Amino acid sequence: MVQCPEAHLFCRTCMKSYAANLLRIHNPDINCIDRSGCAAPIPEFELRQFLPDGMMKLWERVKQRKEIEAAGLGGLEECPFCDYAVIIEDAEDKLLRCGNLDACGVVSCRTCKKSVSKLFCNPRGPLLMYGM
Repeated sequence: MVQCPEAHLFCRTCMKSYAANLLRIHNPDINCIDRSGCAAPIPEFELRQFLPDGMMKLWERVKQRKEIEAAGLGGLEECPFCDYAVIIEDAEDKLLRCGNLDACGVVSCRTCKKSVSKLFCNPRGPLLMYGM
């Protein structure tokens, strides 16, 4: 059984299905579903009891993304190929170098979000040479 902080109990199957539906729409707010109107958040230690590892990792990524968006950080750039994010202060730097070297490490164009090798787009004109 899964228990909310207000002691409402739910079966694991129902809560897993509810959580899966929320995560499908990128909503990490897994709250109590009692008909009394209780909306207490299900604590993380309870989530770990009924969510499989893959869903728990998805919940963590979705929650992190929501927190980053809520922070409203200026200059925040996200790798279009993985979950890596970094603040780039130099607006003239047109490339994002993914720091997630073990899993990604892609260099991408900040404008078109495509992977670059030697060439990348230039919104003001012809293609530019990477590293030149």
